[in-house]
Amino acid sequence: MKITTNYSRLDHLFMQIYLFPRSKTVWLLTISLWASLIYLALSGQGLFSDEICVFCILFSIFVISVLAAIATSLFLIAIAVLGFSISILANSLIPGMFGEHEFELKDDGLFETTDVNETLTKWKGLRSVGRYKKYIIVRAGIGFYPLPRKHFDSQEQYDEFGEQLYTHWKAHK
Repeated sequence: MKITTNYSRLDHLFMQIYLFPRSKTVWLLTISLWASLIYLALSGQGLFSDEICVFCILFSIFVISVLAAIATSLFLIAIAVLGFSISILANSLIPGMFGEHEFELKDDGLFETTDVNETLTKWKGLRSVGRYKKYIIVRAGIGFYPLPRKHFDSQEQYDEFGEQLYTHWKAHK
C-alpha cells in the first residue's frame, strides 16, 4: 500500500500541539510539580500549629493548589512554545523534512521517498507505531515519521494503512 503526504511546518506544529497533552512525561511533570509546591507550602512554620483553625489550613491548601495549577500550566505552556519553535526551526534546516513524502509498505520494511532521498526502514528498525485519532506516528531510530490523517483520501484509507503498518511491524518485531 502506498500513500503520499505533503508535510508542512503547520502540520508539524499541529502534530506537536495534538500530542503534547497526551504525553506521559507532561502528566508526570505536572503531578510532581504540584506535589512539590503543595509540600513546600505546607511545610512552612506555623501551618500545623494548634493556633490555626482547620478551615484556615483547608483554605490554604485550596489556594496553594490553585496557584500551583496556574503556575504549572504557565510553566508548561512556556516550555511547549519554546520547544515547538525550536523544533520547527531545527527541522526547517533539514532537507527533506518538510514537503512531499511518499510512504510504501513493503515486505521488508517501510519505504519513504522524498525529493532528497529514498529510505527503507526495515520492520525490525521501527521502535513503535502509534495510531492516534488524527495521526499515525512511526518511531524509527532517533526520528519519527508523522502521517497526518488529513493527507489520506478517506478515513477508511487511513484506518487500512494504519492497520497494515501496525500488523507488519508487530509480525516482524
